[in-house]
Amino acid sequence: MMYRTVLTISAALLLWVAGCRVALADSSGFFLGVGLPQVEIGGDMDGETFVAGGGSAEVLPDQDDGDGIKYAIGYYFNGGTFELSWVDTDHDGEWASIPFESNYRSLNMDIKLPVIGEERLRGLVIFGIGFSCVEVEDGSTDGVRVEDATFNGIDLRLGLGASYELTSRFVLQANLVRRIGSYDDVEGIVDGDLGDDLDGDGNTISLELLWLFPG
Repeated sequence: MMYRTVLTISAALLLWVAGCRVALADSSGFFLGVGLPQVEIGGDMDGETFVAGGGSAEVLPDQDDGDGIKYAIGYYFNGGTFELSWVDTDHDGEWASIPFESNYRSLNMDIKLPVIGEERLRGLVIFGIGFSCVEVEDGSTDGVRVEDATFNGIDLRLGLGASYELTSRFVLQANLVRRIGSYDDVEGIVDGDLGDDLDGDGNTISLELLWLFPG
């Protein structure tokens, strides 16, 4: 699976750079970033239950971890960042043995603080908030019609990471974030608030490349 590849590459890189003693001047400035995320959709998406009300029902498929793309913009300072990012991943899943495809999207605001390390390599602590949705293809029905179901929610983001300055303009980051949150409304054949929020906890891992604007 891709998360193993990401972790293997990240671990190999960090082991290699741990022995590097080539110092760079402390870098800072605005950046653009792109990354390879893998998202776990857990919580109440169990492949067995559904939500219903107002004339329609929406299924909650059990979904495999999904790969996709991450875009980010923000400010970089000595290994850490203040960033705004967009994550988009695709997922395969099942509900009652019926296959379903889903898409996860999230708009995130994160602070990555450097807490350990020196020179090129620094360890990070990550705090943030995310506004996410899971869109289940053909996941809503009223018994006659079928439409996509989209679950919307908010989550707290906590994690750890590592940042390595490849050059004075390019930075590589590896991150592991735990999302703690819920989905509180659904859009389908009938839109509305969920009576009981759905658990939306899950993990996101990513390998990211940042490009710092010339100063």
